[in-house]
Amino acid sequence: QRRVRARVDDWQKTELYLHKLTIESFEFFLMLEEGDKRRECWSDVAKLLLKKMALLDDQRFIVILAKCYNQICSIIAQEISQDLQVVLSKFFLRAKVPLLSGYANSNTDHLPLR
Repeated sequence: QRRVRARVDDWQKTELYLHKLTIESFEFFLMLEEGDKRRECWSDVAKLLLKKMALLDDQRFIVILAKCYNQICSIIAQEISQDLQVVLSKFFLRAKVPLLSGYANSNTDHLPLR
C-alpha cells in the first residue's frame, strides 16, 4: 500500500512539474519578438508540446488544457509559422472531442478555471 501511495504521490509531483514547465515554455515563446532568432526554435518546442499534449488520454488532456488555455490562445494572436498554425488547428480539434462529450462538465471540479 505504501509503495502504491508513494508512486501516486511521485506521479502527481511529476505531473505538476510538467504542467509548470509547459506553461513556462509557452510563456517564454510568447515573450519572444517576431524577429528574434530563438523564436523559430521555440516554435518547434511549442509544436512538440502541443502534439504530445494531444496524445494524452481525455482526463489528462482536459487538465493540461485548462492549465495552459490562456497561453495557447495567446499563441493564436501571434505572428506564427504555418506549421504551428496547422498544429494549433489540430490541437483545438482534439480539444473539441472531450469538451463536447460532456467529460469536461462532469469531471472538472478540481480544475482551476480562469
